[in-house]
Amino acid sequence: MLATFKSPRTALAALAISSAMLAPVTGFAAGGPYAVDDAAERAHEGGAWGTVVEPGLKAVFGEIEEAGLSFGLSSGLVYDRTARSVAGYSLVGLVSVELAEPMTINLNAGYERDRAAAADHFVWGAGTVFQANENLAFIAETFGQDEGKTGFQAGFRPTIFNGRVDLDFVYGRNITGESGNWFSAGTSVRF
Repeated sequence: MLATFKSPRTALAALAISSAMLAPVTGFAAGGPYAVDDAAERAHEGGAWGTVVEPGLKAVFGEIEEAGLSFGLSSGLVYDRTARSVAGYSLVGLVSVELAEPMTINLNAGYERDRAAAADHFVWGAGTVFQANENLAFIAETFGQDEGKTGFQAGFRPTIFNGRVDLDFVYGRNITGESGNWFSAGTSVRF
């Protein structure tokens, strides 16, 4: 994911919520039970620009194939390169439900820690993936945190390298700072 945000706080919310939602939990069918997300953001606050790096990892822990269910966990870290410190982290539970081919619903709920603001948050998300064909999906989601803030994003996901790499291109509204619109481009790699 590469995007421009107004503050590291916005980047933290994007990691905890968006990264957990965009790549589906159904990793076994796509080539492996693990996914690695990467993110880098340029942030602007108080007239100064900074860079935030956000590595994340998703793991599928179980599937109930007959019911079309997959369960997993997503964790992430926000590292502020300007301050040279960890700005926050998250741990989010994931559930994917395949309703009927080609439609999947993704749900998540979890915890994020914003170290800069010394604040803990409950985060949630609900999204859908419509698989148009083997190499293209359309995605949409809504997400929020315990402060009553909600956001949304929608876009498309081409899949390349025999189903091992997803490229996400989404447009939406963030939930922190000025609640501005954003465009994000991201990658997920399954192994």
